[in-house]
Amino acid sequence: MNSVTLAIVGSGGAGVVSLGELVLKAAANVGYYGLMRKSFGPQIRGGESAAIIRLSTHPVENFSGDIQCVVALDWNNFSRFGDEIPIKSGTFVIQDLMAGSTPEGLESENITTLDFSGTAESVGSSKANMAAFGLIGALLKCDANVLERLIRARLAKFDETIQAVSVAAMEAGQSLFDDANSFPDLLPKLEQSNSQGRWIATGNQLAGLGALEAGVKFVAAYPITPASDCLEWIANNIETVDGHLVQAED
Repeated sequence: MNSVTLAIVGSGGAGVVSLGELVLKAAANVGYYGLMRKSFGPQIRGGESAAIIRLSTHPVENFSGDIQCVVALDWNNFSRFGDEIPIKSGTFVIQDLMAGSTPEGLESENITTLDFSGTAESVGSSKANMAAFGLIGALLKCDANVLERLIRARLAKFDETIQAVSVAAMEAGQSLFDDANSFPDLLPKLEQSNSQGRWIATGNQLAGLGALEAGVKFVAAYPITPASDCLEWIANNIETVDGHLVQAED
């Protein structure tokens, strides 16, 4: 096996997408290539969300159909991802102790329950996703100092207290890996690798790069999800090619 697909699921506001982005960066730091797809429910808060990540020892251009591992911060509205995140008998599932009732019809026989929420609370944090990051970072064999650096960069706009609590939750989450002996060897074996020069970018950012590479020198657009970060990237770079961006009224 030279690739693995991991799905992280939970309610909107649980930090699923943030966790997915951190995992992708941690994986890059240890030499993996990867892609991530984000899925959101229609609600602004309280809806379902998921991050689906494929990691490989070689560059990847698409997602495989199978999910080898699911990390569930909670199971609320998971049924809406039934087609996108199929859980089969061979899927390894890691669920938070407070995740709620396991979805009806869940076929996986490989379910491990860990107390992400309680572990985070033990260090004064409400962020179960940071405890989960510590566990997944341990699975990736990513150095704790790298994980801390990624968290602090992610939370750079917040004060030191908030950053320190999140780091503490991550470190506490790493201990869950040490305490559990049932983790299968999920990840493909990395050969000697150097992650220097790797790109970590969103599809929107790369679409902006493609536009400038194609010769676009004038952009007029209105920023709105999901296109906002494409325009933000272009705004910071279009003037380097003597171009201009105008934010339209609508």
